[in-house]
Amino acid sequence: MSLILSGAYEMDKKRWLHLSIARPDRLPTWDELKTAKTLFLGRETMAIQVMPPESKYVNQHPYCLHLWHCLDGDPCPDFTAGTGSI
Repeated sequence: MSLILSGAYEMDKKRWLHLSIARPDRLPTWDELKTAKTLFLGRETMAIQVMPPESKYVNQHPYCLHLWHCLDGDPCPDFTAGTGSI
């Protein structure tokens, strides 16, 4: 498995970490993705996996998944409606 961790200021003027996780012959499993997130972004951090419209796909590796973490606050709304559980 290969991993790349990078950081940048994005167009929202916030600092984001980007974690790419790839396998040579298959997509990473949920457990592999979760372990990489915990090791490189932290256990209690919010990480976002984006599924864009197909017209915006940039596929440079057929078996790569991506996670993003905002260093400048949580950009996601509370989808739990205050219950704390999704």
